[in-house]
Amino acid sequence: PIHVSASSFIVMIGTMCVNYLIMRYENKKGAALRSDVLLADSAHTRSDIYVSFSVIITLILARFGYPRVDMIVAIGIALAIGRVGLSIMRHSSQVLCDAMVLDKSRIEMICAGIAGIQKCHRIRTRGREDDINIDLHVVVDKDMHVEDAHALSHELQQRIKQQIPGVTDIQVHIEPF
Repeated sequence: PIHVSASSFIVMIGTMCVNYLIMRYENKKGAALRSDVLLADSAHTRSDIYVSFSVIITLILARFGYPRVDMIVAIGIALAIGRVGLSIMRHSSQVLCDAMVLDKSRIEMICAGIAGIQKCHRIRTRGREDDINIDLHVVVDKDMHVEDAHALSHELQQRIKQQIPGVTDIQVHIEPF
């Protein structure tokens, strides 16, 4: 038989209150710092709160003679934790697998606005919103002097960084055509 005492409820409610404060702090700081780690841990802590709430319900039902509810609640808890885990994995895998962060049309528009750039292609972006890395190829006139092509790449880098927040690194490959 399950033994339920007042101290069981006090411990669970105390745990929920502490976890709630931790979750709020991690979520607020994670959003401010754009930290995927803090946001993921906030989601994990939120699932702990749901688990604690479920345990309290289970303890109440057990106290009133329904001990088998424990199994049903345990399955629900497992499903909830699995859902949070999948959500965290889905978001993390985008960063870990170098998923494209920006729509390449934004970069193509910036390139089109610079005299001397005929076109850009092989545009790749990766990273997080606050740490975007861009790699692209820029086609210029084959008779353009190397110094001019180099200056053009610096102008492009500067415009991209001005117009797209979060860009931290840009590799421009010049292709004469």
